Formats: sequence, C-alpha cells, structure tokens
Amino acid sequence: MLLERDDEVAVLVKAVRETSAGPGAVLLVEGAAGAGRTALLRHLGTIGHRAGVRVLRAGGVHAEQGFPLGVIRQLVMPLVVGPHALTNGVAAESPVSPMVRTLLAPLVNSSPSDAPAEPNPTVLGNVLQGLHLLFTALGERQPVLLLVDDLHRADEPSLRALAYLAQRRSGMRILIAVVPPHDQSPLLAEIAAVADYRVRAVPLSPEGVRRLVCDRFGGCDKEFVAACYDASGGSPRDLRELLNRAHSEHLLGRAADAPRIREFGAALHVAGVAVD
Repeated sequence: MLLERDDEVAVLVKAVRETSAGPGAVLLVEGAAGAGRTALLRHLGTIGHRAGVRVLRAGGVHAEQGFPLGVIRQLVMPLVVGPHALTNGVAAESPVSPMVRTLLAPLVNSSPSDAPAEPNPTVLGNVLQGLHLLFTALGERQPVLLLVDDLHRADEPSLRALAYLAQRRSGMRILIAVVPPHDQSPLLAEIAAVADYRVRAVPLSPEGVRRLVCDRFGGCDKEFVAACYDASGGSPRDLRELLNRAHSEHLLGRAADAPRIREFGAALHVAGVAVD
C-alpha cells in the first residue's frame, strides 16, 4: 500500500500518459534511503502495465559492477530470449531485426565470466546504436518503460548507455525512470540534468505511521505508535523492519510494548540497515 503518496503517484501517471503519446522522457525517483523510492518505482511499473506499456526492469548489483553493460543486459534480454521475446521472425520491420541483433550481440552472447573489464569502444558504440534502433522501433509499436533501481551499483558502461538514451529520448516513445544516488558521477549528472519529471519519497507523517501500525496489529495504543514513529523517523523501510521484529517477538501494539520498540529501533540504527 502506498500511503501518503497521492501527489507522487499523480506525477507517475502523468509521465506514463504523456510519454505514451510521445516524446520520450526521463523520470527521477529521489529521496533518502528507506523512504520508499523502490516502492514508487515498482508502482510506476504497475501503472505502465495497466496503460499497455512494455515494462522492462533492471537494477544495479554490487557483485556485477565489474560486468560491463550488466544493467543494460537485464533490460534487453527479455526482448531477445524467453517466452515473450520479439524474435519470432527476423524481418527488417521487426524491432529485433538482423541488424539490431548483430549490434546487440555482445549483450546477448556475453556473461560475467567472459566479459572484458571494459568494452572495446567500437563494441560499445555498436551496442549504443543497437539500443537506439531497438527502442525507437519498439516504441513505434508500443510505449516502453525502463525501470532502473540502485544506480549507485550500476556498471559504468550501463550508465553511459542510459545517458546516451536519455539524451536521445525525444525521438522515442520511451520513459526512463531511475533511482539516482545522492553522490552523482558525471554520467549520473547528465541523466539528472535532462529529467522531465521528478518525484521525491519522503518519510511518513505520524498519522501515516499510526495507520500502518494499527492495520498491522488490528488496533494499537498511542504510546506504541509514538515509539514506532520515534524509532523509525517515518521511514517506511525502518518501520517495516520494526513491525516485523515486533511480530516475531509477539508484541501486541500496546503501551507496555513501547520500550521494546525503542530498543529495536536503537539496534536497527546501530546495524545500519541498508535495504530500500
């Protein structure tokens, strides 16, 4: 449930609607870690599906930062392999035409174990051209939504490719939605500089925390809610962790349980939970 996000959701709906009509756009989902950025990005995908948009997802993974174009590969592979691939027939008018398949061959045929540390400039140039041709052709049939989370863990060639597509978005029916880190590299700054839409995930209000806590426990005391708010700061991520811990400890959402919630909160911040 997306609570207290009506304004943000309105922007997401507007971005999908306007991009479906063209031209392409870039959307940033900003905010502090734990504030619900991933939830907004996920909801954008739901909006896209309902609007008949082709939704492609990817995310940076720390273990794959040394795998060039790993994030882009996540986006492209569903189009060229698997049950929903666009490979039935390779006529020139197909989004995955023979030319596009040739240009994108390094994405399809490589793996983390055999990928070079840095792609050859010619290879990277071909991939960028192939991506542009692919998404331009695909967008003529159906709007495309690219959802990319955890950009701070993305490999640099993938960031180059996203920046390349962002700069050329006006010629495609494509919406590129990303969750940028706070410390932006030059490539991330390029993407952010051309953003057409921005939404910011913010902490929940005390009332929002009360609603979630009472829904979880089927009722709750105000002292317990206050402890939950103080311990989480309204962070949906931290609140979820607290409530999961409270449930596992068989707490009942009563005033007598408030000290335990404060203990959980102190331990949570010491541990430095980093999952958004």
